[in-house]
Amino acid sequence: MRRACFVLFVVLMMSPLAVGDTFSLAPVFSSNYADTGWITWTSPVNGTITVSGNAWAQFYAANVTVEYVPEPIAVTVNNPGNAVGGALQAGTWRVVAGTVGGGSESNPPVFGTSPSIPCENGQLPCSGYTAPLPAFTVNKGDMIAAVIENYYLYSGDTAGLNLNVQISGDAQGSGGTLADPEVLTSISGGVDGALDPSSSHSSDAFEFYWGGGDFGGDAATNAVFGTTSVPGGFASGLALDLFSFPAESPIGSLTVLNNSAASGSFDFGSLSAGNYVLQVTDLNSNDDPPYNIVFNGSIDPPSPSPAPVPEPSSILLLCTVLGGLAVAFHRHNWLASRFTKR
Repeated sequence: MRRACFVLFVVLMMSPLAVGDTFSLAPVFSSNYADTGWITWTSPVNGTITVSGNAWAQFYAANVTVEYVPEPIAVTVNNPGNAVGGALQAGTWRVVAGTVGGGSESNPPVFGTSPSIPCENGQLPCSGYTAPLPAFTVNKGDMIAAVIENYYLYSGDTAGLNLNVQISGDAQGSGGTLADPEVLTSISGGVDGALDPSSSHSSDAFEFYWGGGDFGGDAATNAVFGTTSVPGGFASGLALDLFSFPAESPIGSLTVLNNSAASGSFDFGSLSAGNYVLQVTDLNSNDDPPYNIVFNGSIDPPSPSPAPVPEPSSILLLCTVLGGLAVAFHRHNWLASRFTKR
């Protein structure tokens, strides 16, 4: 009997993490009379990212930059706007840099287009101006900072900034519903997604197989907003509900990232081996940052149900049929040989 072996190679792609905000910028009477607003995104894994987004200023021109900040420097950054318009710290570089004029969010200039926010030649493999921007490699903890900076503002001026990051790495997920969870298709170190309760997307659910033992990990929001009413994270926390599959009564429920915390850990205790569903829920109707869940150990694709064992009567019938076919085949060959001899 020949055996066929099929090998499936799966490329794990995280869903795009789109975050944005409209910043109400008012005059700051300091040495440079500048106001800044920013969004930072921190990579949860080693991988390759593509960056896109746009920006606009309502009345007066504003400088816009997107900066790549390696992890050793990123952990010290509390205001990436400090580098705008000046020399960057050694080891960082700009992805795009430009100026947006008066306008509105209905038609904002996008990253990588001329003359507004062109790609920074020499930092990415750009040929002139390009959108979308070329992909590049990041390590866990590296930061992407999108910054908008205005000068000599009148009170009430506003500016808008949107940042989109898509990453391929060792986590996956776009989420599903509790009734129809997303089935994780490969060994995975975590899941990643973005919620938008204002669009009735306040939860994501994932189905997977856990091999047994303590089930826990870390949760984080990858984006932080600057100069806004909420500094980043989930104002009321992020609920984690764990179900056995099929999802019925929850095994446990925990809340992480309380009070806009950027990171936190969770632990559901020791679990037996089996299929589970994890539901991630934003507990505040106004939040929309991305989230990242990293497990203390790898999770696997759901274990399929065992193939049904044939009933004894079915086996007997099958053997009878096969036996009849064998007898008929033998008789056919005997007759054929007799005819040939004659």
